[in-house]
This record gives sequence, structure tokens and C-alpha cells, in this order.
Amino acid sequence: MVRVVAAVVIEEGRVMAVRRGPGMHLAGFWEFPGGKVEAGEADKVALAREIQEELGIGVQVGGCLGENSHDGPGKSICLVAYYAEITEGRPVLSEHDGIVWMEPESLGTLKWAPADIPFVQQIISG
Repeated sequence: MVRVVAAVVIEEGRVMAVRRGPGMHLAGFWEFPGGKVEAGEADKVALAREIQEELGIGVQVGGCLGENSHDGPGKSICLVAYYAEITEGRPVLSEHDGIVWMEPESLGTLKWAPADIPFVQQIISG
């Protein structure tokens, strides 16, 4: 099982979501940005590194929203979501091809990657 971390970034009451770009697994699906935790790496360190690599921003990683396991084609992941606050820069897309900032109650209108759906539901329900 692969451990993956994701950032739930909320600014001025709106939640950031990014769309997986062409050539990525689940291209066209929306997700909370993040990535794989390397061997021996702490979740929060991995998340800050991944967000810097993917979006070119610095974040302060906060509390854990939760975790869930998801079995996909050819691999199983344990996705752990953390709240995060942007501390440096503005997001610049490199791997993703879309970014939105949405009111929490509107998140359900997007086509989410399956592993992110439990967190979307949790955010919508408050």
C-alpha cells in the first residue's frame, strides 16, 4: 500500500482543488494536491515538499482531516488529508491543468478522484 498525502487549502472560505492533467493517472479528475510519502519521510514534510514541487508554493501544514484507503487498478493507496495554509507564493500549475477555489457546498459539482471523495463529503457536511 502506497501512503499519499493531500492538502486541503482554504482561503477566505473557499477550498482549492486541482484537476489532474493529461498523461496522469485519472486525468481530468479533480483532487486535493499532494503526493507520495517517501521512505522515512514524515507526512507533513512530504506534503510541504509535494506542494512546492507541484504548485510552486510554500505551505504550513496543519491538522489532519483524516485518512482512507482506496484500491485502484494495480495499486492500493492510503490517502491522508491535512489542512494547509499558503505561506509563500501563488499556485502555478505544472502537473495539473486546472485550478479552482470553491465554496465548500459547491465541491460536489466536480468529478473527484475516488480517494478524495470521503474528504469532499466531510468538508461539505462541515
